[in-house]
Amino acid sequence: MKNDPNSAAETLILPETAKFLRISRSHLLNILKGKVAGVPLLPYSRVGRRLLFRRAALEQWLREVEAGTSGGELPLIGNEQGANMLGGPVRTPETPERKPCVESDFSMAACER
Repeated sequence: MKNDPNSAAETLILPETAKFLRISRSHLLNILKGKVAGVPLLPYSRVGRRLLFRRAALEQWLREVEAGTSGGELPLIGNEQGANMLGGPVRTPETPERKPCVESDFSMAACER
């Protein structure tokens, strides 16, 4: 299989797939785990610890994603009331999640923000 140049070009490993899709490796893993809302699952095969992707399947997946959205943009998540699909508040960069401060914290400066 290594000697056949056509099969090598048709099968991609995880870093090659991320480069082909022009996304980060971690974002690709989130898509594979179903953590990216509004994006269909990506077909792949697992051989041991290695994830393999067929170029033709990736191209078909891209066509499905593009056909499911208008203008090539992903749909927005959330609603006008500011709640996500689970009923909680939408987390934005302006509203980061904060941990409760306790007296055993080494630095109370983090609690004062």
